[in-house]
This record gives sequence, C-alpha cells and structure tokens, in this order.
Amino acid sequence: MQKKILNLISLGAIALSLASCGTPPDTIAPVFTSVTADSDTYYTNEPFRLNVKVSDDVSENLSLSVTITAPSGAKSSSTIDAVTLKEDGVNEVSVTATDEAGNIATSETLSINAFDPYAHWNSEEIALMETSPGFIVPKSRFFAETTTVSQSENMVGTILGVIIDNTGLNEEQIADYEALLVREGFISNEYELVYFGFTILNSTHISVFYKLQENTSYHRLQNYYYNGDYKIEARRADYVISHDWDETYVAGVITEAYVPLVPAFTFEDTNEEGILYLSDYNDIMSSMGTIGAIQGKIYHVTVEEISAYLDALAALGYTDGSIDDLIANETTAPTYMDSTTMVMIQISSYLDASLPFYTIDIMCM
Repeated sequence: MQKKILNLISLGAIALSLASCGTPPDTIAPVFTSVTADSDTYYTNEPFRLNVKVSDDVSENLSLSVTITAPSGAKSSSTIDAVTLKEDGVNEVSVTATDEAGNIATSETLSINAFDPYAHWNSEEIALMETSPGFIVPKSRFFAETTTVSQSENMVGTILGVIIDNTGLNEEQIADYEALLVREGFISNEYELVYFGFTILNSTHISVFYKLQENTSYHRLQNYYYNGDYKIEARRADYVISHDWDETYVAGVITEAYVPLVPAFTFEDTNEEGILYLSDYNDIMSSMGTIGAIQGKIYHVTVEEISAYLDALAALGYTDGSIDDLIANETTAPTYMDSTTMVMIQISSYLDASLPFYTIDIMCM
C-alpha cells in the first residue's frame, strides 16, 4: 500500500512539473515596421487611409487605433481607414496596436499637414467671393501667388460672379480641385460639359459642377482652360431639367405676356429619352434689351421633332427659320415681330458632340 501511495505522489509531482513547463504568457508587444500616408498634405475633413505595417509573434489579430494631435493640442481618434484632420496646420498622428493578450505598442509620430481651404483667405477675397457669385467658392491649395480673381460681368457691367485664373496647373491638380468640389457637395453636370467646349475659344478642358440650393436655384462652377490658363467661373444660376416643357418655369422667366408667342417644345410620344435643359439667362442677356431670356439644350431629339417645332413657330407668324437652314448652316433663327413685340428663337445643332444635342435660345424684347 505504501508503494502505491508513493507512486501516486510521484505521478502528481510529474504532472506539476509538466504544467510548469507549459506555454508561457504572452508579454511581448507588437512591433511596427512602418506607418506612412500617401501624401504629406490633406484637406481638413478629407478622410484618408494610413499604410500600416505591424506584426506580433503570437497574435494573428491586432486592434489598431489612430491618435491625432492637432496644432492646438486637441486630441482625437479614428480608424486607420478614415483618418480625418480637423485643424489647419501640422497634425501629429500615431497608431496604437494591441494584441490579443493586451500588450500595447505605439508607432513613431507621423507629421501630416492639414489644409483648410478657407483658413488662408484674406478679408478682400472673402468679401469678393461672397458678394459676387452669392456663395464662397471652395479654395484649393493650388491657389497661390499666380492666382488672380476678377468679376464676371455681362455687357452692361452687371456682376454675375467671379473668374479665378491660375497658371501652370496640370491635370492632376485640376482633378484634385474637382475632388474638393465633390466633397463640398457639388455634382458634375453632364448636360453642360460638352456645350461649353464648343463655345469657348482655345479651350481644352471643360467641366461644370452644380450644387442645388432651393427649388431650381443652384451654385454653378465651370472649370476650363482658356489660352493656356486654367479658369474657374462661379455664379448663382437657375435651371430646370425634365422630359416635358415646364410651362410654369418658362412663364416665370419670360413673363406670361410672352408665353403665347413661345410654344412648348414637345417630343414624339415614342421618344421617352428626350431631355429639356432650360436655364434662366435674364441676367446675362439684360444688356441686349431682353425682357425675358432662356437658354435651352435639347438631348435625345430627332430632326423630325425639331422640324415640327419650327412648323409650330411658323404657324404663329415667325419668319426666317427653316429646317433646311438649320441643316445647311447648323443654326437658324425664326423671328416674330409686330409693332410692340419681338421674339427671336435661335436653334443650333451640335451633332458632333459626344452626346449630340440642339440649343434653343429664346429672347423676348
């Protein structure tokens, strides 16, 4: 019996000895190899991703968090996929990695510059941008000493907005500014993209962005090259896009007295893709003595539909406009005139555009 007890004691000692030789607790923190960003400068409130290389000798899954110290000393946190800098200036960024055992490691600090597009405006620039286009134009970091700002005016000097000129810009910088517009809530306007390419001399890069305000009112930014310089034109505008002729909108632009002299443009019943894009051009055309002015663009339209509209104008007493003239010269201008009233509706074709269309300019005088 004593021998059996001794054997049990020996086995217990062996078991304790084996237990003491088991896997030791993980006390080693993760190790960072590198922490980088794709750029040394980002806009404030522009999310970006950090490139993090970190490993651990035991844990397969690591918890990562980012600590941001702003120029003011204020601290904030984020994930590595959406780092967002809140303050203009140099921000200090570091990453903390925690392994499954709770060991913590912190990376070296990364200095990243944040650029607030509004922090570098002087009082004159702010006043001009707020009073001319009716809104503050988003300012890019490439606005520099080579940038000049002037007022956009019609022929009688009425201020419509501002034109910002820049020199020496490349396509990457322009794409950067357009990305800023999108972050500021602007949307690319495909219905204006091609049109301005045909009407501005020496232009090679055209894009129009709009930001909807109330009803049909919107902020409009047009970016283009002109004689080698990059320009941004900004102003408030007014428009409507629909498949049907918006009689209420048209009456509001040209006044009801002229509505009977401006028939609705209609698409054939089988044409479900037709689009009417109508803009209020009263501010721009007021110097020409117009009482009401509309510029329209018509997409997905047939020659037969254009011809039917010209026939409707002729039935009202318009002269000098015909489908043959339009086909031969790419433009025609039927005109109505009596002792007190004059209306000219010029129709032009842009069939070589990537998205073919016609323009319809209505001028009531």
